[in-house]
Amino acid sequence: MKTLKCILICCVVMGVGVSFLCFAGKDSISTQKKHFTYVAAGGLQERTHATIYKIDLDGKKIVDEKRIHTSTFEEKGHTFDLFRISSDVDYICLALGKGKYFGSLKTEFLIFDIKTMKIIKSISVDIYDPYEFVSIPSKRKLYLAGSEENFSSEKHILCEFDEANQITDIKRFSKIYGCEGISPDEKYMYLKHANGNIDIIDTITNKCIKSGKLTKFLKLLLRVPNSEKFLLMENKFNSKEEREKFFLLETDPGTMINKLVKSSEIDLSKSLAFSPDGRQTYLLKYLDKKREIKIFDTLTLKTLTTIPIKGDDVIGGVWKSTITQDGKYLILLCSGTGGMSKSSGYVVILDTESKQVTYIPIDMGPPVGVVLSEY
Repeated sequence: MKTLKCILICCVVMGVGVSFLCFAGKDSISTQKKHFTYVAAGGLQERTHATIYKIDLDGKKIVDEKRIHTSTFEEKGHTFDLFRISSDVDYICLALGKGKYFGSLKTEFLIFDIKTMKIIKSISVDIYDPYEFVSIPSKRKLYLAGSEENFSSEKHILCEFDEANQITDIKRFSKIYGCEGISPDEKYMYLKHANGNIDIIDTITNKCIKSGKLTKFLKLLLRVPNSEKFLLMENKFNSKEEREKFFLLETDPGTMINKLVKSSEIDLSKSLAFSPDGRQTYLLKYLDKKREIKIFDTLTLKTLTTIPIKGDDVIGGVWKSTITQDGKYLILLCSGTGGMSKSSGYVVILDTESKQVTYIPIDMGPPVGVVLSEY
């Protein structure tokens, strides 16, 4: 009898153990990190619909898509961008331009709940033919550049989304050429003048805290994560070819005093992204018919490796690039080269560990905006 009791007790304990292990296994699987991204396509080629694709980066495939009819008989809808309007990961914003022709494309924002992929709000903004959107999610702010109706003048504004997702124009900038970047902590915004001067804007007060000149032919300014260094790209022209030059500057944001750390000349390039720790920089280089992803050391500007990708018979220009928070995937939004048998664009995914490149064709217009599922 005692033996039977012992057997029963052991079975119960083992059963509980097995149940616990099964539960723990399920829990560990459910909390395993997955990588998703949302991509908006449509651009200027597809003028009747905008499409938002949900892409599983681990599985390298589209898992969901939402098509939005954007045009009427009177107006055409152009898809411009996709961005996050706040640090709430459940909401994303699609930017459209709607009108009969360029010069009359009024900006419209569609705010989506990404869990249901349903539109929860539509907002029109009195800016026409927008060409730049820079989101500051932690401050619920958006830098927006466009024009007055019929290109009467340039318009650069800083907007704010309130808790009800209404949008207000809180600051207007004059004589600004464009936004050159946001600091990784989203405390500063860097606005460029046509003469190369940079205004540093405090994103809390919306005030300019310092102005200064960095380089005459400034094309791109990015702050290196976890540092006070900036990576600058400037155009450099000669009679034979167009080249570009990188400058790595250590800059005091308060004084705009720059110390040159390193400079390097490179081939014509587009679209930069940093690894999360800022030690590596990913650059898509294109020259003639070749396309390649170049990875270099941010502090030395020395090339670490070069990864070839499909050439100009498949890949056209590059709209945007981004990298996941853990640095595992680099995502490039590329236009296609057109033609009846070719896609309108591609989402190019680089696994930064294995260096494997995956091409996901996008048929509903080129991909123009990307938002990661994490923030």
